[in-house]
Amino acid sequence: MNNKLASNVEENEQLSPPTSESDFMSDSPNLSQEKTGGGRCSKDTNIPLISNISEEFSSLNCNDFRVSCNVKEKIIIVLDRCKDEEHTPFQDNHGNIHNFLSVLKNAIEMFVHLKSSIDEKHQFALVLLDENEATWCLDFTNNVKEIVKSLNTVHEGNAEDVFNLNSLFDEISKRVNIPDVLEGFAIPPPFTVRVILFYNRSFTYPDIEITESVKELLQNSCFNVDVLVSHEPLDSVNNCEKIFKILQNIDKKGYSYFFSVGRDISTLMRSMGKLLGHPLQRPVQNIASYSFS
Repeated sequence: MNNKLASNVEENEQLSPPTSESDFMSDSPNLSQEKTGGGRCSKDTNIPLISNISEEFSSLNCNDFRVSCNVKEKIIIVLDRCKDEEHTPFQDNHGNIHNFLSVLKNAIEMFVHLKSSIDEKHQFALVLLDENEATWCLDFTNNVKEIVKSLNTVHEGNAEDVFNLNSLFDEISKRVNIPDVLEGFAIPPPFTVRVILFYNRSFTYPDIEITESVKELLQNSCFNVDVLVSHEPLDSVNNCEKIFKILQNIDKKGYSYFFSVGRDISTLMRSMGKLLGHPLQRPVQNIASYSFS
């Protein structure tokens, strides 16, 4: 970790986030062609979904049954507030650079506003990824102002070598009773739970052990984990590709979405727009298309 940090980043700058869903989705490529890279993402680089999974994850015997219905969502926003020692700031279409935490906060705020406008019954909780464990910051609420207020209190930290991802699932298991949907029954669940994990580290491994409680969560058809990774340019110095593999292998049901956005604001916003879809109704990621004709 010997690169110099960008010196001209304003830590408390305010961005001008998009004001509508169309702003999120403008110039959006096909989802299967999601771009990766650091700074502005490379237009020629694709990160394939990982097909080879570890023995621990392959042992999950997930029930592939889903009720396709528009029920209330309980969305757990997991914000990584830590940055690497070698850290590239976000970059916009004009080449201006922005502090990573300000960008992520604005993207999350816009997502919450738009998701709430679709259905005001949706609820949101906020969890922070600290240096090496997760902290539950805000319980479920549909009060958008309360969510924004909580986001504004978040300050950045410094990443360590390993992050205990089990601490996130432990917090969820303690605080959320996820409904069960039995195979063969068409009764919609009262709600579904979705984690949206914003991971910002390119050197820190997210360490996870498949305990019984984690396995129970991942097998539940009313529980999904979407992942969005902002990261440094892919090279042999950092651990981006290994981190991708770990995070992609969290979901074994095949319904979760995974995005690698580098440090490009436009790519981040397009990805956030694609996360607006209901997890019980949207198509699987590799066949979804967002092109306009």
